[in-house]
Amino acid sequence: VIRSMDDFEELWQTAQRQYESNSNELQSIINALPSVSQSQRDDYQQQGEDCIRNIERAITDLTQALRHNRSSTQNAKYRQQLNVYKQQMKSLQSNYREALQKQRYNSYSTYEKEERKKLLQGHEIMDSSKNALDRSKQVLAETEEIAIDTSGKVNQQGQQLENVLGDVHEINDTSARARRLMLGMARRMMTDRIIQFVIVFLELGIIGGLLYWKFS
Repeated sequence: VIRSMDDFEELWQTAQRQYESNSNELQSIINALPSVSQSQRDDYQQQGEDCIRNIERAITDLTQALRHNRSSTQNAKYRQQLNVYKQQMKSLQSNYREALQKQRYNSYSTYEKEERKKLLQGHEIMDSSKNALDRSKQVLAETEEIAIDTSGKVNQQGQQLENVLGDVHEINDTSARARRLMLGMARRMMTDRIIQFVIVFLELGIIGGLLYWKFS
């Protein structure tokens, strides 16, 4: 635990000097990397990685010093400075990787650059083909899903149609039975009327016979 402000300031300044010196050195390496030869590349890369490790160690020391500081009333200022260092470290690491890529590309011969360009174009074509294939698979899957859904609806509609046809047949049977009953009732009514007419004629004949017999 840091017991005094002087202890904290000493630790902070030591880690800060380590951070700044390695950051400056790494920035110099970043500026020089794109133009160095292939034989120099490994040395510069090793120096750059050493600087990055030292910068990370310095930030760790700054973080621990700030975490264990119990006496400073300016922790917010130091924490803000630490966040700035962290952002600068991320930027330096990104720039360092870009410088390595530039050096690698610049060290290629004209033939190698053309071959690399063709290779990159080939990768782009492969990626484009893969994307097209993925889209085709997606369309095929969607089409299959639509076909399954449509087939289910067709089967459902077919079942409904069969039910409707069954109802139609039942209605036709019922209509036929009703027609037969009506015809039977009509025949019985006609027969009853004929019988009634015959009875009436017979009664009239009997009455006429009685009158004739009475007055003759």
